[in-house]
Amino acid sequence: MYPNPLLHTRSARHVLLSLMLAGPAAAQTVIPASFAHPAAQADTALPGFRIRTVQAETTNSLDTSLIRTEAQLAGLLINPATGEPFENIADPAPFGPDGFYQEVRVVDYDQNGASLSGLTFPGIPGTTGGTDSFAVEALTYLNLAPGSYTMVVRSDDGFRVTTAPDPRNQLQALTLGAYDAGRGAADSSFDFTVSAAGVYGFRLVYNEGGVDASLSWYLGNPADPAARILVNDPDDPASIKAFQKLTVPSGIYADVASPAPGATGVPSKPSLTYRLVDGATALVAPASVQLFLDGVKVTPVVAKNAGKTTVNYTVPETLPNLSVHTVRLIYSDSAAPAPALTTAEYSFTITDYTDLILTGVPAVSENFDSWAEQTDAPPEYPSNRWTYHDWTVEQYSNSNGGWDLDVPGSDAYQGWVVLSKDRVAAIGNPPLENWDGERRLEVAEQFINGVKVPTLISGNFFYAESDQRGGSQVQYLFSPDFNLTGKTGLYLYFHSIYEQNQDSIGAVEYSINQGASWLPVLYMVDDEDLIRDENNNINGELTLTEPRADTADYIDPESGEFIGDTYGAFIGAAPSTWSTLGPYISGRVDDDPVESKRVEFHRIPLADNQAKVRFRFAQAGTGSWYFGIDNFAVYSVPEVLPVLTVTQAAGKVVLSWPASAVDFKLQSSTSLATAASWTDVTGAAVVGEKMTIQITPSAPRVFYRLYK
Repeated sequence: MYPNPLLHTRSARHVLLSLMLAGPAAAQTVIPASFAHPAAQADTALPGFRIRTVQAETTNSLDTSLIRTEAQLAGLLINPATGEPFENIADPAPFGPDGFYQEVRVVDYDQNGASLSGLTFPGIPGTTGGTDSFAVEALTYLNLAPGSYTMVVRSDDGFRVTTAPDPRNQLQALTLGAYDAGRGAADSSFDFTVSAAGVYGFRLVYNEGGVDASLSWYLGNPADPAARILVNDPDDPASIKAFQKLTVPSGIYADVASPAPGATGVPSKPSLTYRLVDGATALVAPASVQLFLDGVKVTPVVAKNAGKTTVNYTVPETLPNLSVHTVRLIYSDSAAPAPALTTAEYSFTITDYTDLILTGVPAVSENFDSWAEQTDAPPEYPSNRWTYHDWTVEQYSNSNGGWDLDVPGSDAYQGWVVLSKDRVAAIGNPPLENWDGERRLEVAEQFINGVKVPTLISGNFFYAESDQRGGSQVQYLFSPDFNLTGKTGLYLYFHSIYEQNQDSIGAVEYSINQGASWLPVLYMVDDEDLIRDENNNINGELTLTEPRADTADYIDPESGEFIGDTYGAFIGAAPSTWSTLGPYISGRVDDDPVESKRVEFHRIPLADNQAKVRFRFAQAGTGSWYFGIDNFAVYSVPEVLPVLTVTQAAGKVVLSWPASAVDFKLQSSTSLATAASWTDVTGAAVVGEKMTIQITPSAPRVFYRLYK
């Protein structure tokens, strides 16, 4: 992911912008009546939208996050090759002196002109002929009557729609709908209500990562709920009319506000960044700027240049995960003798990062750095099974011939292979450009013992590639047997760069009998493919046995057996145990380059005191993504008894305890008498770092305990 600095009104008339409810909107969001302008203020001579396109010249496609989108549009997205903001290489020809293209018809763009309107994105292809890594901003005012509306955005990739009196003002922006990820062309619909007639400022931002690009902006048709009409469609009298500007002068607005009002997933040590743009007559007085965090006044860096006042403050300490914080920004204009004072106040939420408290010492560890990269094929090649430093690779993947670590489609990547972090980056850069190296090395924010993990991969590591290969990839990696006699409280630890695809599975298992049978550690599949019971618990057997035509498959070269088309085909645990595997199945997000990249730490209870403990890593996909492991270790951790937490939600009892306590089971009893009978309670599922189960109360009094 490219770095960006976004992560990271008159005198005694004191304007308060209270934005606690901004951000991702709930169903049927009500737009405040104060956002409305009189219809007479719409500049009817300028129908449509003001469009701005910003494109970056990159070796690899930019990520498809909304954070990147706003940074790129603000000119603050940093090019890691130069340390400076990316230059905008969109074709300047369509844009006016103010940087905007006047779109008088509709927002219905396709980079190949394949939309119903036949329109292409203004400025694309860019000056270098490229059609990737661009962001778009569309500003407009919609003439709306009181009532409820359904808006639809069809996009490839992500988008966000906000409303505010001045659509450019991110300090007032109320989010109506968004899709914060990459995707093929697909619809997102969202509802809102208008209580007062008038014209309302709207802002649509869009990002494109790679390959195809399209964006269409609709409102639902009240006469036909199944139909929709392009906003400002001049050929449809039922279309909502859009106007590029108002006839009244604009005031001060913030074109940068980070974290945004109501933002979630904010980094643990955020930078508060604002850029206030002078209005037509009202000018920001830099000396008037004040900034408060959680009610405490802080000292930001304030500077003004070319009519823009920047305000920057970096929080010095790490903020707790999921903690909510309030920002208050105060500024005034320079009008004399009575300057107008404005206060903007809103909240944001820190990301749900993990902080692994790691105790004990590793009984086994391997970081693979003392091993050489596998630049040459192993002696057993082209067999489907070979050994390297006592670790065994077994693969049933398509063969393209050759063994070249710089070519992901070569047979070097049929199975798991040892390569370096530097090579991953080099393969993505000129002159090779054979994959997206930056994507593979991205990392989500996480901590170990309070210290931020800067990277998951360093030096050499084991890696399995699926993305750049056609057909099916089935790749197994087996460790040697480890003697853990005398070791208890054992946990498997490793750094994982796994990215989920809609058709792939990543699996981790262990054996205490040299592979005769396998025990569960972790099964990673697309969250959309999880099959749950009536209590929302994962049904392991159904999830693993559901036929899936898009999963990998192969013919066993020895038995001639067809293997595949289910996730269960690629795991080692016996089918007779699959009904118990729900707690070990972890739903992951499709095509998210950071969500599944984690420090993995899992209890392996049956490995305690065992002399021959072996591990099995697996990936199966069809041109899916990748799976890499580094810093493999088995830790012996002093036992800490887990805490059972009891809460209520929607009339149900919610019980939760650490997911790492896999050797404990939940039991219930109606009595605490010495001879009371305790019964096992099943159906718990992994939710984040917790085992969770919802129970409908059915007795006057029930006791619960964790027991092993």
